[in-house]
Amino acid sequence: MGRCLSVQTPTAALALVIVMLGVSWAVRRSTSTTLDFYLANRQVGPFLNACAICGDYFSAASFLGVAGAVYASGLDGVWFATGFAAGFLVVLFFLAAPLRRAGQFSIPDFLAHRFGSSHVRIVAVAIVQLIVLLYLVPQMAGAGLVWEVFVREGFLGASPYVTGIVLSTVVIVIQAVVGGMKGTTWNQALLFGL
Repeated sequence: MGRCLSVQTPTAALALVIVMLGVSWAVRRSTSTTLDFYLANRQVGPFLNACAICGDYFSAASFLGVAGAVYASGLDGVWFATGFAAGFLVVLFFLAAPLRRAGQFSIPDFLAHRFGSSHVRIVAVAIVQLIVLLYLVPQMAGAGLVWEVFVREGFLGASPYVTGIVLSTVVIVIQAVVGGMKGTTWNQALLFGL
């Protein structure tokens, strides 16, 4: 049973990577300008966007992180999951609507527009990058752990954990470069469906 699972897991992961890259490539063909690449050609509807947000919510950082917090702190850890879900509602109601009304697509752009200062934009970008880093670390740790548990083999002398992190990073970068924001949105929606 263990050997069968060990053989099927890399095959399923490779199939998923191929499908995701195929989706990115198919969507990329409809992107003609840099603005289209970064703003998904402004063709992402509410249903697709909701599926993509849910796919992001079910990511390794939130899924494994919240499960780990509940495991580590017992029943009190359920409040971590509640707070995490409530955070999306706060963003939706108090951040997304003002951004849309201002005609801006990012928090740094909104703050620079609101306060008329490029210094505010630089500080906001630095804070956003810090938040992205704090979100990315558990994502990559989850990818490394999944590879280590299911595949149990490293490449080029690296440990299985490091191999999982490196391969996941390479696949994500290729997928984002090929598909842009529209490809990323479609792939997150696909992962939500799975």
